[in-house]
Amino acid sequence: MKDVDDRARHRVISHTMGIYVSSNGRVFMQTSRIAHVRGNRAVNSKGSSISPDGVIKTANSVASRGREISMSGRSIVEMVKFESGARRVEISFDEGFRSCSLKVQYGKDGDTPIVARGMNTRLHAVTSISVASEHCAIRDGNMFGE
Repeated sequence: MKDVDDRARHRVISHTMGIYVSSNGRVFMQTSRIAHVRGNRAVNSKGSSISPDGVIKTANSVASRGREISMSGRSIVEMVKFESGARRVEISFDEGFRSCSLKVQYGKDGDTPIVARGMNTRLHAVTSISVASEHCAIRDGNMFGE
């Protein structure tokens, strides 16, 4: 990535997303990111709650900006729009909702870089991005109530 001062930097970011769907169909999401930069760690976490009609009921301001979550059939899709470019996360479930698969995609317009706010809220131009590991798991219970 490049910072606004045009300095190139390499970042490895671990991103975790937890989703709980209540019996009323309300979706609760918690995300965390850990950036590993030259032996140091920076941690960022946020949460939001989304009603069955897609309206964000509670959220911190960072979590709700540019994020849309939809449920359709056996899939949950999260779309995050950046200043330039976007990320799409799709979680697909088997018929009995016993297993899931995950697909993460980043998109941009032609040769234009993805421009997004980093964990420090400053703008960064992402010059290259790859997803190293995609996996999901299902378990009973309220993951936030434990």
